[in-house]
Amino acid sequence: MHDVYQVRLDLSRNRLRGLPSDISLLTTLSELYLGSNFLESLPPQMNKLSSLLILDVKENNLTEIREEMFSGLQLQILDLSSNNITSLPPTLGLMTSLKVSFYQS
Repeated sequence: MHDVYQVRLDLSRNRLRGLPSDISLLTTLSELYLGSNFLESLPPQMNKLSSLLILDVKENNLTEIREEMFSGLQLQILDLSSNNITSLPPTLGLMTSLKVSFYQS
């Protein structure tokens, strides 16, 4: 029997302005919390986080979410609340187990 574990990384409220492309090396990461920072974009390498189930990027300065960022991900929860995003990629609608929070204040 295989051991099941979740890896959680909480970088909320750290005044981050960007993420390194090396984030793609964290392939066992299942929860990533990036809320309340100053992020304007997410690196396309995020699609390498194949174990990611929860992505919280609420309260940042994001203006768009690139479609290719979600290819290969098994996200279940995506929180995009309180950003400057005006539209979402159509591929999000194909992710049937995904719950998206998109409240804009």
